[in-house]
Amino acid sequence: MLIISVIFMRIFGRYVDSKYFWLFVIGTPAALWIVSFGFRMLVWSLQDSKANGFDRQREQWILRETRRARRALQILNTTFITAHQNDDQELVAVEMLNNLSIITSQIDWKGNESQRVSRFAVDPEETTNFLIARLFSELLADLPIGQFPEKASLVVILDISSSLPFVAVREIWDQVWQESGISCAVEYVAS
Repeated sequence: MLIISVIFMRIFGRYVDSKYFWLFVIGTPAALWIVSFGFRMLVWSLQDSKANGFDRQREQWILRETRRARRALQILNTTFITAHQNDDQELVAVEMLNNLSIITSQIDWKGNESQRVSRFAVDPEETTNFLIARLFSELLADLPIGQFPEKASLVVILDISSSLPFVAVREIWDQVWQESGISCAVEYVAS
């Protein structure tokens, strides 16, 4: 635009004293700037409208797929087992919501004294493996097996805090699962 103004000054330089000269020299570049700005704003608004349309389509697709996945993913049972002494799940949930600590100083599974841990109540002859197998058996006994679709697979998430390594806990789970006789296919998801 500056170049256009300089060219106009060179061509029409002899009319410097005329007010029309100054309106023409300053007004023409200003008008060109306004027109180019307006054109750019028009292009931008069209691009923005197109992008908003794609965003709405994408949101609708995400909602549709989420609804379809929720229909496909039917959660038939969830259970949490903690070292709380209450058997009533509602009382345990209230204790957990109130952040009631069950960690006390006691002997751990390895015989170390004065360890701050939470433990399940066990008989003196029970081992860690036996306790975990018993808990898994109780868990499987509560599953509503009759509600499982025939061809659907069961997704298992084991979120465990134990003195045993996760691999050992998984082996115990596999053993208890085989002993239960449940014939559903199993998929494991990392927790």
